[in-house]
Amino acid sequence: MSSQPSPPNPFADDPSVPPVIVADCISDSPATGREAYNIVSDTVVGLNVRKSDNLFQLKVILVCVLLGVPFGGVAGAMLSDAGHRVVGAVAGGIAVGFAGVVLGLFGSGIYLMIYRTVRHMKGKHD
Repeated sequence: MSSQPSPPNPFADDPSVPPVIVADCISDSPATGREAYNIVSDTVVGLNVRKSDNLFQLKVILVCVLLGVPFGGVAGAMLSDAGHRVVGAVAGGIAVGFAGVVLGLFGSGIYLMIYRTVRHMKGKHD
């Protein structure tokens, strides 16, 4: 068995390859209790206790429901038989209103997930 030398690194000391810039993610001061909780709850598991985030989600869900119920009511009335337009409007309003709750919840949650990830990467753990 003979050991073969490893091939040379083609990028070693090559001025055309720019250096890697690492974001300053680590703060010099230790995290407070609230910041530590926010880091864990945003990246691992836990409840988000930020009032601003929860109010944002509430507003998005309300807008989705308030837009969905009338749309579902009109669509349900138009798609139902002539004698059952009220039932179709109520059923359509409820169905699309519930879809608005789900869409608002997941949409705002995904937005907050991406937003908080970017903030943590910048070292802002408010």
